[in-house]
Amino acid sequence: MTAKLSKLAVVITVMLAGNAAIAAVGNGTLTATALVLASCNIGAATLAFGTYDPGSATNLDQATTVPVLCTNGTTYSIYSTTALASRMMVTGAGAAGQDLVFGVYGSTVDRGAGTQLPLTNTAGKISGTGSGLVQNVNLYGRVAAQQNVFAGAYTTGATPTNLTIEY
Repeated sequence: MTAKLSKLAVVITVMLAGNAAIAAVGNGTLTATALVLASCNIGAATLAFGTYDPGSATNLDQATTVPVLCTNGTTYSIYSTTALASRMMVTGAGAAGQDLVFGVYGSTVDRGAGTQLPLTNTAGKISGTGSGLVQNVNLYGRVAAQQNVFAGAYTTGATPTNLTIEY
């Protein structure tokens, strides 16, 4: 029986030694990498002028905001790809006297100077830097006084003023 106990002791010792090897600890490192892309998105806005009196000698000015979301630290420019002559609201079939022309500006100073949002990334554009959160960017509009138009509801309809964001 002592021989059996001796063999049992050897088996237990080997098992314990094996478990000790399994319980050993080693160290390593993990390196994580990522590439964050610069990106920007611009939303839609409505420039609601309200009631226009064609007999008034005063321009009709209004403002709105357009939501912009850019990666934190990304610089951007906003401009319009709609030709100045096409920035109009229409009513009816679009016949003579049914086009109400308006302008879109990046600031009240530009509106006062008549410098509309340009067709390219040039003077008059709106510039900013993304924060990683939605930013409301101001747009300013003007319907010039004393346009000879018919009474009715006017809208840009199928030809909206397109805004482009470049980053």
